[in-house]
Amino acid sequence: MPTNPNRRREFCVTVEEDGVWVYANRDGLKALIERIGVIAASRPSEHYELHLRWHLGSHGKGRNRVFVLMDDKARTAHSRERFEVTLMAVEPKDLRRLRRHEKTGRLPGNWRQE
Repeated sequence: MPTNPNRRREFCVTVEEDGVWVYANRDGLKALIERIGVIAASRPSEHYELHLRWHLGSHGKGRNRVFVLMDDKARTAHSRERFEVTLMAVEPKDLRRLRRHEKTGRLPGNWRQE
């Protein structure tokens, strides 16, 4: 009987002072590619999202297939249990709106209402 690839997929998200890294085995990468393909085929105006931990993780008892590790500095800013990596299909106007803040590098508190 073949092994279910969903049971073999694993991701480790590390949150560090210098950035966020996502490590995955082959089955995890294949599942991620499949989900990204669905988002890429959607209409950008629908703003489809992929929440790495929600869509590709485990929701039952036992080990979660997506686990998060944080360095000390990241732990002061984020909750390891609630930390999520999200990908979203957006319209060009959405990216233009965000790009306005690139020079300062600061995400305004009201950026979703702009």
